[in-house]
Amino acid sequence: FGTDKSILCREIGFNSGQLDEQDNLETTGAVIWAASLILSRWVIELKHIFADKLVVELGAGCGLPGLTACRFTDASRIVITDLMSKTFENLQYNVDKNLQRSSSKR
Repeated sequence: FGTDKSILCREIGFNSGQLDEQDNLETTGAVIWAASLILSRWVIELKHIFADKLVVELGAGCGLPGLTACRFTDASRIVITDLMSKTFENLQYNVDKNLQRSSSKR
């Protein structure tokens, strides 16, 4: 990430056709929730407690807290997961976008 302090995190558009019928049953992972923002801020403020730790974000949705841990902490490993197919595809997109930015700035 170099000196850039930002994280890219895309939400899934409900009217964009990105969600199929099964995914429409479970849409909680399609948006960035206020709790995600608060948790991400907490991760940054207390980043020292993650040093050399395994960080796991279960039911990550868009993945903002896990991406924040990756960007701002010295965790030894970070695992970000979700169950729903379209949510997971979007999560993978967010991870890939941030990794691309990271490697292009080194």
